[in-house]
Amino acid sequence: MDGSLITFFRSLTGWDAAWILGGMNTRVCTIAVCFLCAVLFAMGGGEPTRSEVESAIAEAGRTDPEWWASVSLDYPKQLRLDWPAARDEKRWEPERNPGQYLTGIVYLYPKQWRATAKLFHHMLEVNRERPAIRARVMDRLGHIYASLLDDYARGAYWYGSAAAEGVTSTDQQVELARCYWKLGSRELASETLARVGYPNSSAVLVWAEMGDLDRAMQVAEVAATGRQAAQVYLAAGEACRSHADPAHAGDWYHRIVKGTSRGNRQRMNSYRQCARDAMDAIRAGESLDLNTLSDGTFRGEATGFRGRVEVAVAVKDHAIVSVKVTDHQEDWFFTCLEALPRQVIENQGLAGVDAVTGATMTSSAIVSATAKALGLAKR
Repeated sequence: MDGSLITFFRSLTGWDAAWILGGMNTRVCTIAVCFLCAVLFAMGGGEPTRSEVESAIAEAGRTDPEWWASVSLDYPKQLRLDWPAARDEKRWEPERNPGQYLTGIVYLYPKQWRATAKLFHHMLEVNRERPAIRARVMDRLGHIYASLLDDYARGAYWYGSAAAEGVTSTDQQVELARCYWKLGSRELASETLARVGYPNSSAVLVWAEMGDLDRAMQVAEVAATGRQAAQVYLAAGEACRSHADPAHAGDWYHRIVKGTSRGNRQRMNSYRQCARDAMDAIRAGESLDLNTLSDGTFRGEATGFRGRVEVAVAVKDHAIVSVKVTDHQEDWFFTCLEALPRQVIENQGLAGVDAVTGATMTSSAIVSATAKALGLAKR
């Protein structure tokens, strides 16, 4: 088990939890720590202090993950470890370009995620004398740890390291804020989000995930004045839907359907269909009462980023026992295909189900398809 998480829990509670957590892998242990902390906070404890979270992040940066020795360094031999600058990238070559390799190939294969983290650590060594390349590698390490491996301490460490070297972006800072939030520090998360000069749809989702829907809506109104208005509207709708506010969610979706096209017409049509599906799903799943659901497996579908997404929901004894994405064409941020169904089961419904940042359309499609399936389960 990853010692940094055990150290973090001990610093927060004063308990030596190694005997509980020691046999768990990092993902399971992260979930366990978050659950135990939530229980403690409900019993009257507070969030970890700023220094405790910063210490946990620093400790994670100094140590290897628990899986490190069991994973081999594996990557295409033609991959350019010197990572050419964006201006030198003339065409799509995911087998040669590390950034394209990550988004075009690795995203689709979860079993490759740890090996890819090890690859980017290797690139740090290869480019020891090239600080500009190292900073880009650090930024992607933050992304790999935070968004793919759910290792928020290491994600925060590498995002922070990249920013210190001058590589920063809105996406990076929003994801860094989410890492802080996942580690238990609303203070650090709020400070980081407040520094974002021009917010995006992900900022809307993170504010909502932190429980501040009012701030999320304020950010959405500002962000929607940019070129990605439809994406922001969709994020705002998902935020309202997560907070069990279907009326306001419908207002945001309606803006997409009635809005004027800007940019790629085909993509805008996809957003419109995604919004229509969301509005249909709200009507189908309105006033969900588990006691009214029949036993069985029910299916729903909705429009995602690349096409239709189909979800199968199993109900037994008035409980949601299984949610599975059974068909899709998505090729971006594969994590939401498992994260969203897991949230639905944990919450026993759609309230409190948070869209995955960076995959708003796919997240919306999964939630909409699930709502339609549950609508069919009503007696």
